[in-house]
Amino acid sequence: MKKFLKKILFFAAPLVVPFVICFFYFGMNSKRKIDNYKFPVTVNKLVIGDSHTRLAINDSLLPNTVNMSQNSEGMIYTYYKLKAFIKANPQIDTVFFGVGYHSFAGYYDDHILLPDISSRYFFVLPLKDQLHLFKNTKSPGLLVLKSMLLGLNNAISSGTKLSFVGAYENYTTKAAISDSSIAQRIQSAYYNKKERSGFSQSNTQYYQEIVKLCKEHNIHVYVINAPTHSKYAKQVPGEFRNKYYTTINNSGVELIEFSGLQLEDKDFLPDGDHVTKNGAAQASNYLREQLSKSKNAIK
Repeated sequence: MKKFLKKILFFAAPLVVPFVICFFYFGMNSKRKIDNYKFPVTVNKLVIGDSHTRLAINDSLLPNTVNMSQNSEGMIYTYYKLKAFIKANPQIDTVFFGVGYHSFAGYYDDHILLPDISSRYFFVLPLKDQLHLFKNTKSPGLLVLKSMLLGLNNAISSGTKLSFVGAYENYTTKAAISDSSIAQRIQSAYYNKKERSGFSQSNTQYYQEIVKLCKEHNIHVYVINAPTHSKYAKQVPGEFRNKYYTTINNSGVELIEFSGLQLEDKDFLPDGDHVTKNGAAQASNYLREQLSKSKNAIK
């Protein structure tokens, strides 16, 4: 038996040793890059959040602003990104924090464990959170594989091509908004089969951590509730609306909504929960106008 094990180790060593070396190198490299991620000195405002702000806020239309939002980004990942960016860029004095009704829905707690999402951030997380991911994901092997591939990407890339960074991105589609797509989105965000889902423990916790982080650094926070179609908004369960406004109000931050923006059907993607490229241009200009009216008007 001992001879058999020795043979396995002998043949496995040439594969295991390089893997371990690469694993630690990718971790150190990703941490170094996020800890030293610099914006131009003229950039003092960041947009953070998930696909809603990624698609809705065109940072080229806002002065001195960079959009760092990522699709399906849980707030735990946003927190560690923002923490590093603030430390490396002390000129940051304003954060536009994308938070929607869906942000506190329970599906997020499982969603952020998916390897396709968590692998983007794996190497920039503290060890305790890496271990939590590895322990709780349903596919630990896939998590490691995807993290290694993205670690390689980060080793040879920079800027917005880094897996954990994010940027404004949108597109135009010929597909029209549809009741069926809206219903599917409502179902996936707020229901578990036929039962309404609970609230996200992770996003609820890290929402508070992000607000606290910003206040500790004297950074003004605007919560951005990105535009949704009226058909979608009417179907959001009341308890999620209540959770949303209670959480925002209790945190003492300024909320910006888009109720005064008149968007047409063509300005939305089929699910009614995201805007098109044209919708983003209107939303970004509307945001700029609202900021000019704010009591905390910024330059």
